[in-house]
Amino acid sequence: MLNELYKQKEYNDKLTKENNHLSYDLGEEKENNLILLKKIEKISNLYDDERKYNKRMNEKLREYEISANKNLNKITELYNEIEEKDKSIEKLKNKLLRFPFELSTGERLLSIIFTSSDRRILYSIICKNTDEFLKIEDELYEQFPEYKKYDSYFLHNGKKVNRFKTLENNRIYNNDIICLQII
Repeated sequence: MLNELYKQKEYNDKLTKENNHLSYDLGEEKENNLILLKKIEKISNLYDDERKYNKRMNEKLREYEISANKNLNKITELYNEIEEKDKSIEKLKNKLLRFPFELSTGERLLSIIFTSSDRRILYSIICKNTDEFLKIEDELYEQFPEYKKYDSYFLHNGKKVNRFKTLENNRIYNNDIICLQII
């Protein structure tokens, strides 16, 4: 019996020793679990921070997209406006091509009104003050070719116009009326 008690005591000591060892291991594992829980919490906090950061970045991205769309709309409007201006410029260029005047220093544009003694002509020609009257007469005959066949002269304020002088030398000014007289 003593032998059994001794064995029992050995067995109990062994169990106690094993229990102590397991308790120590359990303590270490608890400590490891605490470390892991802290790491998990830290990672979770980092994850939350990243989610918040991503949310803010997505909001900013949406704001930038909205702003970019507004800017794109403005750019499109400006582009359309430029195209309209280009068309207007092209129209003006075309008008200038039909209006072949280049003014030098001292030159002015004039509108000379022609009428005829038979009252069939009432026509205005735009010209420069330095143009010779002969050039303007030719333009009138281009519009009214039937008057070329007549022997004629021009009167301005009751005086005969010299065909070989400039408008300025003939004292013809803007909106003056020139009368075609048929002989």
